[in-house]
Amino acid sequence: MKKILTVLTLLLVGCQEVELPDNDTDIPDTETPEVEMISKTSVEIMMELFSETGVSVFDNVSVFNDSEESYNTLNNLLSNQIMGDAYELEGLVDGAMSAPMMTIDARNVMVLRMENQDNHTDIMNAMHNISTFRICVGIEEYQVVARGDYLLFAGLGEHQEMVDVFLEMDLMQEDRSVETSFDLLLKLYEDAEVAHLSDFQLFDNDKRVDVSYKLFAEDIEFGFIDAVSNSSMGDFTQYVFLIHVSDNHDEVLESITNLKDTYSFTGEEISHEVAINGDYILFAGSVEKEKLIDAFINLDL
Repeated sequence: MKKILTVLTLLLVGCQEVELPDNDTDIPDTETPEVEMISKTSVEIMMELFSETGVSVFDNVSVFNDSEESYNTLNNLLSNQIMGDAYELEGLVDGAMSAPMMTIDARNVMVLRMENQDNHTDIMNAMHNISTFRICVGIEEYQVVARGDYLLFAGLGEHQEMVDVFLEMDLMQEDRSVETSFDLLLKLYEDAEVAHLSDFQLFDNDKRVDVSYKLFAEDIEFGFIDAVSNSSMGDFTQYVFLIHVSDNHDEVLESITNLKDTYSFTGEEISHEVAINGDYILFAGSVEKEKLIDAFINLDL
């Protein structure tokens, strides 16, 4: 009987309500801040296309904006040079083009970003004229496609690979990325609120010798990473050059002033200023050189 009472007592205790300590605390509602996405620029789209397809960027890069000079250049490219049919582009936000320096190499990649998609069909028809822009040689393999507000002319052997990437890539991003001297120079112009010159030339490690001769007039080893120049055809008063190095900063800083003689055939030196920030060195041979230098030295590098 004693064993039965003990079991019964345990059962009764187990059925009683047990008051637990109040550990509830007010947990504030936390909202994940919304990330504001921004559209990629045409040049960002184009450079990503080259990177993702493993194709080296061509020697010359042109960056276009809503300016008279950009419209004149693009209208020339989009017009039918053979038939003499002129084209007038409207509603451009920005654009970018990369093409080899040699005129016998007709390859060309162009990206345009428009205000809207209203005239995409007409613009795409006009972009076919890029294939015959160089009189001596035409582009036999190319594609013209549109996606959103962007249009792509892929005139190179890897046109299908480039189109495939274009149709799948993200067109929006959280912020502007800075990975190369070219990226940094574009940011520099934006921060300084200065219009860039029309033509860029990119120098990767394969072009180290070219840069060495530009700076030192001979082939020497130095900590070259990459570089970019910015100029405008027919303008022999301005030349901007940004270089990224890992060492020999003092030697490069001293020698970069030789770029003042880039257009020595005119008998004039380029008015310029030079500055260093981190591993980057800037030759600002521009009418807006003071603004460029100020923006450059204020960058957190």
